[in-house]
Amino acid sequence: MRSNSTYLPFRRAAVIGAGTMGAQIAAHLANAGVEVLLLDLAAPEGQDPRALVKKRLKTVTKLKPNPFFTNSVHGRISCGTIENDLEKIA
Repeated sequence: MRSNSTYLPFRRAAVIGAGTMGAQIAAHLANAGVEVLLLDLAAPEGQDPRALVKKRLKTVTKLKPNPFFTNSVHGRISCGTIENDLEKIA
């Protein structure tokens, strides 16, 4: 049997809601080695639809303590919108 410290029953997760709590949950999942899809509402028309999600994720990095263990785990989080990317949850 594998040790609990190295085994995860899943490799990917989605977090719906990129507010303070959702973004921190995404950060902790990424710290654990999980690929995360972070979804929220789209930005106003004329902007990158993922702009709000990206902004909220960046805001979380300014918290003390920073929920990311290292900067290298940022790449495990993909930002998306509920309107455009919900079908990626499967």
